[in-house]
Amino acid sequence: MSHVFRPSVLAFAAATLFSSSAFAAETEVIEFYNTQLKHYFITNPAEAAMIDSGSAGAGWVRTGQTFAVAGEGAPGATQICRFYTPGANSHVYAHTTECDALKSSNPSNILHPDLWKYEGIVFHSRAPANAACPTGTQPVFRLYNNRFAQRDSNHRFTTQTAIRDQMVAQGWKNEGIALCASTSSSGSAFRQDVSGYVDTVLGFASGDVADMDTLGLI
Repeated sequence: MSHVFRPSVLAFAAATLFSSSAFAAETEVIEFYNTQLKHYFITNPAEAAMIDSGSAGAGWVRTGQTFAVAGEGAPGATQICRFYTPGANSHVYAHTTECDALKSSNPSNILHPDLWKYEGIVFHSRAPANAACPTGTQPVFRLYNNRFAQRDSNHRFTTQTAIRDQMVAQGWKNEGIALCASTSSSGSAFRQDVSGYVDTVLGFASGDVADMDTLGLI
């Protein structure tokens, strides 16, 4: 059975890819889709370049969806941390409160198929308040495929309400606003139309999920 790449083994060094200095200014967040795992993944340009070069292994393609996050020290910015679980071969991103809760569920921070392992602070973002984002920002919705029981959890993050609604229609759970992105990051209407077309034609927003045979790490 072929081994499917998990982003955490990309010679991943949080101190290099996700250092505070790397986020001194607004940073683009880039979405990928794995055609083998049928999972989504977001990252910054440095790690995205490694994935593009093939360092991540087969199956990873850009969806065309991006958004921008705040730099460290931006007014109202909060820390966004990243977790990984080998059971589902998947990541999740969480703001300060949820980050603390996930840390407490794995206090020894061990790599375990049924636990989330803390990988560090990866982004800074304006935080939503009362289910809304501050003026000058836009909501980033988090969707969940609701496959914990199958050990196949995966999350998708999007600023696009059309994508959010399409994923929900395919059975994904809308977990609400995860963070707030810059309103300047959504791109032109033409780009969004093209991205939506690619998502539809290639099945990136289909809501399909990997079966157990695909997940060779389980």
